[in-house]
Amino acid sequence: MFITIDGPDGTGKTTVAKALYDFLKEKGQDCIYTAEPTDTPLGRRIRELLRTGDATPSEMTKLFIEDRIFHVYDLIIPERFVGKTIICDRYKYSTVCYQHLQGEPLEMLIEYNAPFPVPDLSVILLTENAEILMDRIGGRGGSRDIFETKTALEKTISLYQNMKNIYPQEHFLYLDACQPIEKTVQAIYDIIKNNN
Repeated sequence: MFITIDGPDGTGKTTVAKALYDFLKEKGQDCIYTAEPTDTPLGRRIRELLRTGDATPSEMTKLFIEDRIFHVYDLIIPERFVGKTIICDRYKYSTVCYQHLQGEPLEMLIEYNAPFPVPDLSVILLTENAEILMDRIGGRGGSRDIFETKTALEKTISLYQNMKNIYPQEHFLYLDACQPIEKTVQAIYDIIKNNN
């Protein structure tokens, strides 16, 4: 099974993805945790550019797609083929959302991501209150990336809310990013259990 966890910055995607991984391991499932951008030289370069803003939207889109090609064909597809449950922290929905926010045409972003596999379940963590996300991001410390402003977060929330309309044939599970982690993990597990 291929599960993705997406949502605006500050919604707790990584925390949820890792908690779900731990929960499934305890249940005896053979699963892996992975993330985008990847932990490769290219993925690390993307993270650096997100902090500095030293790349055009078009350049960033191409880097994300290049990183995803490696990620999908070298890791996700082989692991899925042998029956493992894959939990992916961010996927194509983040690229569609954030690169569209930077002005890239939505139709082009959808086309670029069309060759990649559709997840069995795409979890979107959301809250309508950008101030909550700003507080969480501020609490992490460190430098902020170019999308971690209140205005950008408000636009990002709106784009993620619309993702079910952008990809109407895909299976989305929208969850409240402010609810306890345990409740979120249980909600995802209930879907997994019912699909097995």
